[in-house]
Amino acid sequence: MKKNIHYILLGLLICSCNRYLETNFDGSVSDENVWTNPTYAEGVLLNAYEAMPTNFGWENHSLMDCATDNATTNDYGSLLYQNGTGGWRSDNNNLGHWDNWYKQIEYINMWIKYGQDAKYYLSDHLLNSEIKTRLNGEARFLRAWYYWRLLQAYAGPVGGEMMGVPIYRSPIEGDITNGNAIKRATYEEVVDFILEDCNKAIELLPEEYDGNDHVVGQTHIGRATSIVAMALKTRVLLYASSPAFNVKDWSDVAKASLVMLSKTRTSLPWISWNNLDNYYNVHNHKEIIMRKFDRNNTFFKQNFPPSSQGEGRTSPSQNLAEAFFGNDGYPIDHPNSNYDPQHPYDNVSSRFKGAIVYNNSEFKNRTIETYIGGFDTQEQHLNATRTGYYLRKWISTKASAEELDASVGLHYYAIFRYGEVFLNLAESINEWVGPDVPVSFGGVSMSAKEAIIEIRRRANIKDTRYVDEVAAMGKDAFRALIHRERRVELCFEGHRFWDIRRWNAPLSTTIKGVRITKNEEGEFQYDYPNVEERHFSEYQRFGPIPFNQVVLGLEQNDGW
Repeated sequence: MKKNIHYILLGLLICSCNRYLETNFDGSVSDENVWTNPTYAEGVLLNAYEAMPTNFGWENHSLMDCATDNATTNDYGSLLYQNGTGGWRSDNNNLGHWDNWYKQIEYINMWIKYGQDAKYYLSDHLLNSEIKTRLNGEARFLRAWYYWRLLQAYAGPVGGEMMGVPIYRSPIEGDITNGNAIKRATYEEVVDFILEDCNKAIELLPEEYDGNDHVVGQTHIGRATSIVAMALKTRVLLYASSPAFNVKDWSDVAKASLVMLSKTRTSLPWISWNNLDNYYNVHNHKEIIMRKFDRNNTFFKQNFPPSSQGEGRTSPSQNLAEAFFGNDGYPIDHPNSNYDPQHPYDNVSSRFKGAIVYNNSEFKNRTIETYIGGFDTQEQHLNATRTGYYLRKWISTKASAEELDASVGLHYYAIFRYGEVFLNLAESINEWVGPDVPVSFGGVSMSAKEAIIEIRRRANIKDTRYVDEVAAMGKDAFRALIHRERRVELCFEGHRFWDIRRWNAPLSTTIKGVRITKNEEGEFQYDYPNVEERHFSEYQRFGPIPFNQVVLGLEQNDGW
């Protein structure tokens, strides 16, 4: 166990002026000193927080949507590009981090076993007990989080039975033989284990951190709360109830979501669409349930357009652009839509502007030029958009990528936010009872239609006629609307890749872009060429178990 804990504590040993810990000759820390010192015992859990993602970049700051119909990447050497164009193999899978996630689970299990031996507040027995209770709740949430990531990335059928990943309820502590003897649990068994930890975290954790209290004061903002654990619970239940897995009931998702909203909010907080930095860069925005802080401008430099000294890594697709609703609330192909194909960006919605940088739009006080011959094109720059669009969502305009002004933009990464919870609620209620029937639980009553109307209201779409029209057509039509709303509301947040898989939706598609010609009168003409083929075999609805684990005896998912 000493070697397991050594690397977590190494930085603390270097930085600390406290000589309480005495290191062994090999640089490791003795078991007794680790688990009786509150700073270092708690540091085991803080390491698990630290390992959570700090931005939406996946590989070289291209977003995961680049392996879906939402976007492409211009990073042709990346595994993300290879995986999305037919080259996904079990030996080049970068869509999960098996070793790192299980390493975090081992650390968390060690804390659960040993970490409560520490005295976290020596002079007050009651405070010490309260701190341990909170830390125990945090440990349960963190273990649930990492098991959820493993399940999302590696679950799949084996001989037709849906399997999950190995469950370790206690630390291995170097006993590799015993560790390797534990085989894959079923998908439902892993879901139940995650829900068990979520429920325990909900029981032990405060709803928020506020004030100056030593145990639950605002100095602990960023740690797990009971509300964060509820958000994870709704996400896990949503997947488990979906067609690809179908081991839980849609009513479970609806009830869990309504209970969460009963303790938080039944309407969505406003987002200032004209000043997105007030959302992306403010740590306490009411939309965000849990966030990670990042102050590294590499993500921005990689995704800025060339006119802002960027690399344009993520290119939103025309497919995604056409999925957005207009500012009148109608899809662009609806007979009542105000969409003008000669001026396709005249009536776009606030969400469109908040997600996509398009030709002739303003970004960082510059006019974007993606027409043929324009500055922000591959004719002028090797690393430019492949589709005619650039990423706007999650981009801080306060950051700079210029060599003479390498300022860093404050940035918060939303791990959970309320928009997702409302979409989880809408999808589950519609599948359970249809679009118009209100469901009451936990003191809150809402229908699937009302949840979608709230999502659209926050997006500046106040006209409900289209939603009413689709709801009147029944559950199947409203399901398609919910899927579309989820696509545009949660684009570039890592959901699309997994959503199309859990829905059993088609995996392969043709990615389109926009080609814009500027004539002598300064007017633009548009056509929409194919840019890239998204190739996935049906067995690739589920990811592969890592090769090194198959060698050790774990069964591989079917097809791999």
